[in-house]
Amino acid sequence: MIRNYVIGLGSNLGSRHNFLLAAVELLRATNGLRISAVSSVYKSEAMGPPQPPYLNGAVLAQTDYPPLPLLKILHLIETQLARERRERWGARTIDLDLLWTDQGAVRTDELIIPHPGLVYRPFALAPLIEVAPELTDQYQNALVDLGGPPARVASLSLSPQPLSVSAQDSWIEATGIDRDDALAFAASALAVAVTSCRPDERAPMEVRTIDCRSENGGETAAFIRAIIEETSSGFITSRAVVSSRQSGRVIGKLLGQSGPATAPISHLRILETLHPARTRIYWQTV
Repeated sequence: MIRNYVIGLGSNLGSRHNFLLAAVELLRATNGLRISAVSSVYKSEAMGPPQPPYLNGAVLAQTDYPPLPLLKILHLIETQLARERRERWGARTIDLDLLWTDQGAVRTDELIIPHPGLVYRPFALAPLIEVAPELTDQYQNALVDLGGPPARVASLSLSPQPLSVSAQDSWIEATGIDRDDALAFAASALAVAVTSCRPDERAPMEVRTIDCRSENGGETAAFIRAIIEETSSGFITSRAVVSSRQSGRVIGKLLGQSGPATAPISHLRILETLHPARTRIYWQTV
């Protein structure tokens, strides 16, 4: 039996927008799961202890997975994307919740659907109504009572936008919601630009960890070089995410598929503009 689910997404660490996009990619790559609608991305203040603001969205999915097996898949994706459960309502790179299903209420020790906090959270209600407009009558009044939807700041399309790519001049400029997202967008686009082969559609989606260190100030170049090394060794990257950026260290994840090795890049020069949400990368290949 095919069920409809609305899955809520949230992130407030690292490259938040790219974490939401990465989660959608992994959901779309899940056997037996189809994503039929994606929402806008909304920005809201965090609940719980002091922490950075959240970006939130939702997807509408069809699958024959019952709720508990689907919940386990969501937890696996969270783990793949560096989710760490340290405290209740604590900061996280990604949060995936089952907000609603058309199969009626679910109540177990592990899962309650509709989500018990749904009617108190505009950042969940707004994307829910967007991907499942048939729920407007049921939830619109609750959203209005909470002050309406949060600010829309982006979308959940899979293309890394906005990007400007010039193969002739060998440069990429990416603008994101903040510096981490700009770096993730630019690194993703560069990995795609320097890869001459296409992935095998039958190959499973993989997630690899990038943990690179450098002298203070060289973190961006080190992160991108590490991604290019993975690409050259036979990993066809579709998206990069930044988990954390510290002085002299960047940790992130790569989504992609195994493929043939490619010619390595002999020279890579990185230039970051001073704008806090823009990254420009220059590169040169042989």
